[in-house]
Amino acid sequence: MGKWTDSVFEALKNCGGQAAYEELYQEFENLCKKKGYDLSIFNDYKGKPNWKSTVRRELQQHSSHKKAFLNKGDLFFPLKDGIWAIKDNKTMLKIICFYLSKYLDFNGVKNYSYN
Repeated sequence: MGKWTDSVFEALKNCGGQAAYEELYQEFENLCKKKGYDLSIFNDYKGKPNWKSTVRRELQQHSSHKKAFLNKGDLFFPLKDGIWAIKDNKTMLKIICFYLSKYLDFNGVKNYSYN
């Protein structure tokens, strides 16, 4: 992984494995300051720091659920608009189990576990 990908991953990990953009941006910025990375190398775009687009790009390029995926490591998973999680077997297992649970029947009651 690259410097920015590693930093996004670590920032997301520090946020408990999932976070909304604003929380992730704050942790990423704090982490970069601790590591001595100079975020001023990114120009401002329309009055906003351009490094935030780098964070979004890294998330999208390392998520097989996005069109921008580069197939260089499937690290992140979009939970819903603006909320991202580290993709690991536990997260995927929970999603799959939740989805499949709606098809389980118990004692003749259809969709028992889903209900």
